[in-house]
Amino acid sequence: MHFLSIINKIILILLFNIVIILNSAIAETSNPTSDTASTPPNTSTSDELYQLNNAILIKQANTLLKQAISAFYQQIRAFFHIEVQLKQAKAATKKLQLTKTKTLSSLSATLDELRQALENTAARNEELQNLLQLQQNKQKKLERSKLQVESILQALQALWATFDQLDAYVLEAQLRVNDGNLSKKMRPKLLTQKYIK
Repeated sequence: MHFLSIINKIILILLFNIVIILNSAIAETSNPTSDTASTPPNTSTSDELYQLNNAILIKQANTLLKQAISAFYQQIRAFFHIEVQLKQAKAATKKLQLTKTKTLSSLSATLDELRQALENTAARNEELQNLLQLQQNKQKKLERSKLQVESILQALQALWATFDQLDAYVLEAQLRVNDGNLSKKMRPKLLTQKYIK
């Protein structure tokens, strides 16, 4: 379990760095004057990009990136929720105190001593059942944490695939800048080769 805790901490550090990078991407792609109530445009294949006007080209690129970033953030948030639940489960397990069982001092114990020993044994049994439940709950949280890490990695792969998909948008934007159909000032950093690499 200690190994899993170390892995989770490393993942959290990596995720924190990725979140910082993605926050800059979101800030760059956000357009305060755009209509947020409108539905996102359909994305085009790289063969169709030349047919789009500049505004739609930029909007589609922004939409692609925002959707991938949003999916990635969703997985990170789920991971942090699971980690909080895991910490709570660990704390509950540590908090549980088991009563000490009293052994009978001799075979000639009185009826009251036998009753007390039986009550102690019943209480101990209930505490052990509670401990078992807490341990099982903690194990489920650990398994969910592991699955969530896998989901984060998949979302990260999808994000990188989105950057690969944006290559066609970057090429189209560069061609438009070269032929004068798109000014350099109008092209967002998102549509530059430096940004997506």
